[in-house]
Amino acid sequence: MQRLECVHLVQFFLFEAQTLELDRTCAIIAPNGAGKSALLDALQIVLLGADRTRIRFNAQAGGSARARSIRDYCLGTWRSGEDGRKRRTATTYISLVFRDEDTGLLLTAGIALGASADEPEHRVYGQYLAPGVALTLEDHLERANGRELPLAWATFRELMARRCREAGTGLELHSGGERFLRDLLYRLRAAPTAQPDLNAYRKAFQNALNLQRVEDVDLFVRTLVAEDRPTDIARFRALLETFRQLKERIEQVVARIASAEGVDAQYEKIAREATRAASCRALAAEYARDLCAEQIEAAEDACGQAERQLEDTRRALAEASLEQQSVEDAHAQASARLQGSAGYGEQAQFDALAGRDRAELARLRRELARGIGQAREPWLAAARLELPGLDAAVLAQARSAWQHWHDALAELPAEAELPWEPAELFSRAQQALVAVQPLIAAIDGHARALHARVDEARGRLEAVRANQKRLAAGQAELNPDVLRLMGYLHDEGIAARPVCDLVRVADPAWQGAIEAYLRSNVEALLIPAADEARAVKLYRALSGGRSVYGVKLALSSQCPRESEPPRQDSVAALLQGDSVEALGFLRRQLGELRCVDSEAELIAARQGLTRDGLLAKGGSIERLRLPAPGELKIGASDNRARLRVLREDMEAAEQALRQLEPALQRAEACQRGLAPLADPAQFARMLHEAALEHRQVLRRYREALDGRNAALHPDLLRAAEQLRELSERLAACRAGRDELLRREAVEDGEAKRLLRLLDGLRAQEELVARRAVDAFRDADVDPNRVERLREEMDGKWPTLKERSERCEERARDSDRQLDNLKPEAWGGLAQYAKDHGLSLELAPGDWRAARALLAGELAHLRESELANYQRQAEEAYATATVTFRSNVASALYDNFSKLKYQIGTLNRTLRASPAFSNNERYQFTFDVAPEYRELHRFIQRVADVGGEDNLFGSAGEVPAAFRELIEDNASQRGAASPLDDYRRFFRFEVEIRQDDRRIGSLSERMRSGSGGEHRAPLYVIAGAALAAAYGKSEAHPGGLGLILLDEFGDKIDAQNARATVDYLRSLGLQLILAAPDTAQGTLSGVLDSYIELFRDGDLLQAERIEVGSAARELLLSDQFDLHPELLAVEAARIAAARAGA
Repeated sequence: MQRLECVHLVQFFLFEAQTLELDRTCAIIAPNGAGKSALLDALQIVLLGADRTRIRFNAQAGGSARARSIRDYCLGTWRSGEDGRKRRTATTYISLVFRDEDTGLLLTAGIALGASADEPEHRVYGQYLAPGVALTLEDHLERANGRELPLAWATFRELMARRCREAGTGLELHSGGERFLRDLLYRLRAAPTAQPDLNAYRKAFQNALNLQRVEDVDLFVRTLVAEDRPTDIARFRALLETFRQLKERIEQVVARIASAEGVDAQYEKIAREATRAASCRALAAEYARDLCAEQIEAAEDACGQAERQLEDTRRALAEASLEQQSVEDAHAQASARLQGSAGYGEQAQFDALAGRDRAELARLRRELARGIGQAREPWLAAARLELPGLDAAVLAQARSAWQHWHDALAELPAEAELPWEPAELFSRAQQALVAVQPLIAAIDGHARALHARVDEARGRLEAVRANQKRLAAGQAELNPDVLRLMGYLHDEGIAARPVCDLVRVADPAWQGAIEAYLRSNVEALLIPAADEARAVKLYRALSGGRSVYGVKLALSSQCPRESEPPRQDSVAALLQGDSVEALGFLRRQLGELRCVDSEAELIAARQGLTRDGLLAKGGSIERLRLPAPGELKIGASDNRARLRVLREDMEAAEQALRQLEPALQRAEACQRGLAPLADPAQFARMLHEAALEHRQVLRRYREALDGRNAALHPDLLRAAEQLRELSERLAACRAGRDELLRREAVEDGEAKRLLRLLDGLRAQEELVARRAVDAFRDADVDPNRVERLREEMDGKWPTLKERSERCEERARDSDRQLDNLKPEAWGGLAQYAKDHGLSLELAPGDWRAARALLAGELAHLRESELANYQRQAEEAYATATVTFRSNVASALYDNFSKLKYQIGTLNRTLRASPAFSNNERYQFTFDVAPEYRELHRFIQRVADVGGEDNLFGSAGEVPAAFRELIEDNASQRGAASPLDDYRRFFRFEVEIRQDDRRIGSLSERMRSGSGGEHRAPLYVIAGAALAAAYGKSEAHPGGLGLILLDEFGDKIDAQNARATVDYLRSLGLQLILAAPDTAQGTLSGVLDSYIELFRDGDLLQAERIEVGSAARELLLSDQFDLHPELLAVEAARIAAARAGA
């Protein structure tokens, strides 16, 4: 074993010149703050090559409030301030003398440092190896003026070279720590064939010295204990990279195919709608042809019927003419007789007045009936509205009084009095109308609400249609109010354009933040200077349902013309475009806003904006909500998703209108009917006036009738009555004849009309038949679909006209769907062409050419590009699997075997070591991780089979885990892949056993136990890791074996301390422990010697105390595990004490 025999310290910390002699197991014992950790730090400096990135000094040593540095140790800094430094300049030497216990060969290794209070950093003069030489403390010093001082570096270097020459060796000097450490480890290796791992050594050395609570035992054991033996899989990686690139190309082609298929699916929808429209139109044309034939037949029947009806009417007219002539003769004779009678003049005058009064009474009754009906009928329409607050009982009550009055009036004889007094009618009518005013108000409110909803739906539909056109043209979707105002302006001939159409953002990464800041300004409408006054006047005049609020007008005359471009770091500089006015408007809104990235820049900026939306302005910081990609307005974009949403919105708006408009028509009709009833007093007054007038006319008529009857002679009365009856009969004859004349004219006109219709139908028959033939010639017609549609129509609709109309409706619906689908599909095709560099030489509406283009594109992608890449990928995959089987798997299997041997060796050492507290023992365990179990078995099978050409077939199919490593971009995973690091195949654990049975694991104990229960297993792991890094084995336990453990006595009992030390020594390690003075009793029984430190301010003394075998035996004499008989004595004492009590 290469044992560290002594350490020489010159001008290090509080030591001016000190030699510390060390044994196989040695401790540095002192109170906290006395400097014990400083000695471990001195060893760190040499054994880690003065690498400040790896050395971790004790941060609290000596009461310092900061971590120490090499410069502090050189200058002897023991507290803050000028008086807390032992020296202003220093030449520091740390020399370690090693002796091979088997051969006695010597080696001195060390470092020479310099430092000054006037310089911020220390200097490294050199790191040295002196083979065959054991330097003494005096070799580092010279005497001057009665004082011992460090030798100058040059002098010391010459002294070492001379001593090496005397020993027959040569001095090795190194300027770099890594070369120094490699040389040191090589010279002190365990065996001539051993190859110490520098990285593993540094990691294990640091972890042992800075042992902390470990959160992940698996990771700790894997990285510290299991040896790091990387797998050479460079060629395998290269093959995987080739496969990955091909796989990416395949994915790109597949994605392009999916994109093309997505666009083709849109055009497939168009084709389906075109087929549906053409098939419906063809069937409609066939129904029209059948209908025309049916109509011709019906027209022929109607013409015959009309001619027969006209002939019958003409015969009746001839008969009526004869009868009228006969009655006219009788009337003339009666009139002549009556005129020759006395009193005829007064009778004639009375008859004329009575006739006028009877006519007036009839008119007034009609007027009253119309008024009462006007108040009665609207409630039937109101009931059909089915308003929630108007149930049938309420509406029936509102109608009942008017229905009663209407019935009473209808049953009244012609010249009878009204059933109510005018005043009574006025009062009751007014009361009834006042009672229903809330119902009228409710119906008015319902009509207004429906009207508002219809207006809103129409506005929404218009906005959606306008946005759909904009998106299809590659422009941004606008707010509905912006579209409305733009429409009003365009109607007046004002060419208003949204500024978002006129600019673009140079860096897309900033667009979200810029639009979040500008808010509604991006949708401002740019008004030409010549139209500004008209535009403002129109905007101001919009009122009622045409009102628009919150939309900005950007006045061209007010937009600044920049004389010089904005600053490069400003947000305004990111805006570009050809419209000077639009740029000026938006840049004015952005002002002096700067682009910043970090929080510090944001805080320092007076006005700043980050690309993720943090805004500094007015001394405050605000986070803006960034719009989603589909909400961005500035510049053209891929709006296919929004087109689909807008299409759904348009269908919803159309559906809403189809539901709302009939309801609105019914509500408005009811509202119009109820409008006259809104003023109860006026309506009741109208009825009152008609009733008053009726009473007056009836009174006058009856008085005149009574006077006439009293004055006339009975014979005159009989003659007058006979004449009156003849007059009525003559009037009836004339009316009948006039009706027959009218009927003759109507029927003659109808006969002629039907004849013309028949002639027109016959002329149209050929045209309709030709149209049906042409409709079926349409390439989009599907005969099978036509037949299915015919079966459906014949089953649903009874008449040809209805069937034809329904087919036409469906065709129009498909046409609308086509109009909606074409812009979306063209947008998708245009975006696909832009994304993949495809030339589009076709019109946007030519969907057939688009389908043909896509069919060719898909055929090329599937049959050419994709097939070639897949073939190449399969070849690369096959080569990679062969390489894996023949090269990688064998190396991994060899590492598995070495790991098994290494863990077995460590466990044998643990079994041979004394038990820890509670008779516990520790064992390293490792199991294959579940996710790699299949791959691990595969590798073992590969190793068992060998490396023949048919290895793949013999070892079995490549497991899923291996395929995942390849297909999951394994070439980019680095050390995360088990193929690179064999240790990742396993889960490591430290098993805790007692009496040959498992009682738990270190992971379980660390989750539940105290800190003391963790320490011993961690020392076991750290020691195993360091021994492995030194290259030690059962066959070669020698070589360098230093392990430094700080705070070793903390939270560890005597038994665990002894078992830990015995185990570490059995690994071939030399232990240098640092512990507080409170742990002296615990540790003395396991030490060969210890160094006690005594400190008073900047004075520090060290005293070595050797622990002899007798003293060690005495110190261990009270430990129950070594002397079980003590347990029996103690048990007897306790039993006796209890019996005496």
